[in-house]
Amino acid sequence: MIPFDPSALATYFLLLLAIGGVCALVLLAWWLRLALSPRARQAFARHRLSRSLLMIGCLVGVAWPVYSHLRMQRIQQEVAEQIDQEEAERMPTLTQDTVLAGIAMPAGTQLELLHHGAVGKQWVKPEYFEAADFPKPIKWQGVSIKRISRSLQSHQDNSPESFSTTRVTWGPSMHTELAVPQTIDGFFCHSTAGWLYHPNGDENSWDYRDDAAQPFPSVYRFDGCLLAGQDFRDETGKLKVHAPADNPLTRNRWLDDNSPVGHVDTWIITGAAQLTSHQLELVLGSVDLHKERHTLWRLIGQVAKARDANCPLPVGSYVLWQHTEPDTLGVYVDDAHAAANISSIQQQCGGLRIRQLAKPPSL
Repeated sequence: MIPFDPSALATYFLLLLAIGGVCALVLLAWWLRLALSPRARQAFARHRLSRSLLMIGCLVGVAWPVYSHLRMQRIQQEVAEQIDQEEAERMPTLTQDTVLAGIAMPAGTQLELLHHGAVGKQWVKPEYFEAADFPKPIKWQGVSIKRISRSLQSHQDNSPESFSTTRVTWGPSMHTELAVPQTIDGFFCHSTAGWLYHPNGDENSWDYRDDAAQPFPSVYRFDGCLLAGQDFRDETGKLKVHAPADNPLTRNRWLDDNSPVGHVDTWIITGAAQLTSHQLELVLGSVDLHKERHTLWRLIGQVAKARDANCPLPVGSYVLWQHTEPDTLGVYVDDAHAAANISSIQQQCGGLRIRQLAKPPSL
């Protein structure tokens, strides 16, 4: 197939406009001369056939760009109307209360359906919706939401003989927009929350089998949200961290040779944090939490403010705390003078022993 170059079409129209302009000027000058000069009219009469053909050619040269422009406008209008019609078909509004994929949706819900160009027209129907905006909050899986969107998976079971879609199933993830701040799996969330496909405890599985028209499968799990502001503590209760609102919460995985499965799963909060137990405000940091207990597992960050006179860490220094050393706070300072002063506060940082780090801690 010869590739289409949009610039060639633009060049074609510019050339037509240039030819049309030249023809219009020729015709104007010619008609003025015929109107004002008897000799010109006599010459035209002696060569009527050839001059008439030449004049018709100039008229065509003027008319063709105008016709092409009007034709292109009409084509653009038809394409726009077709797109609007397809979008209207893809975004229907429910006229009555309806249950789709096990979700009770009120009248007035606006759906976003699959695109027929991707899966075929037979799959463009409400039960295979990609997203739904609700006119009022609904309860779903115990969560009050105002929008739900899901990534669906299309299957071509007859490939390579045929690449037409034979099944549409629930896919790898879902997202919900929360109606109000609320607690989900122990986390105080607002705005959005995500859900991950996780059959048999394996989030790397690609075996999507659940038909998208059927109710929400139990193989999905909560995968994170935007926090509405929440406090967390370590196992000993000595450390207290406040995660401000709008910090994203997601799942995290650390490689660990000592673990039977070779890794440790945690929750991670990225962004600014406040080590309120020691009056430290941190930026460029992350807070890892125990997967089940939601206690502090690891904390790193850069000091933005140090308000506790008993823990005067320099602004710009980096801190590291880990659950394996709950009584130790690692500190990295790139200023030699400030680093020398760290030794003077080794026993004065809220009961934590200060250990100087050779390099900044990494995320």
